[in-house]
Amino acid sequence: MFSSKDALRQAMLKIRNSLPVELLEEMSEEIQNKIIDMNEFTGANTVATYHSIGSEVRTSRILNAVLQMNKRLVLPKVIDETRIIFAEVKDLNNDLQVGMYNIMEPKEHCSQVENIDLILVPGIAWDEHGHRIGYGQGYYDRYLAKLDTFSIGLAYELQVFEEIHYEKNDFRVNMLVTDKRIIRTK
Repeated sequence: MFSSKDALRQAMLKIRNSLPVELLEEMSEEIQNKIIDMNEFTGANTVATYHSIGSEVRTSRILNAVLQMNKRLVLPKVIDETRIIFAEVKDLNNDLQVGMYNIMEPKEHCSQVENIDLILVPGIAWDEHGHRIGYGQGYYDRYLAKLDTFSIGLAYELQVFEEIHYEKNDFRVNMLVTDKRIIRTK
């Protein structure tokens, strides 16, 4: 077991970043296919997700599927060092800009959305109970604590542990979807 969340975060980032792009693409495709076929996804009108970067689970198929299925697509936008909002994106080519941390996020003209049916959450490490270690800023933990929205963590199987260290204010997802399995956590 790792001595701290930060030690696990750094170790998992190193492992994830060392994986071949082809393997990341293959595992991401498995995850995205599972998400798109799920009742939680097909039944949702407003889907919040993230625009993947680096070695994160890819989300491009999900982004396109949301728009093609005439659902509302909402993505996070960093407001300051402690807050994010989610804003609607109608056009992936015209509604996004590079934001804080070099992540693509909605432009200023995109409307904030607060009623979300499903939120897809990134992470660096997870446990089988839905606890997550993110990038360490706490954006998702603070935002998700205010919502009563079904949440799904997207993870490569190698990011999932039986148990990880967590704090009482760390948010738990309802479900975890990996390239190998679907784990209902709540």
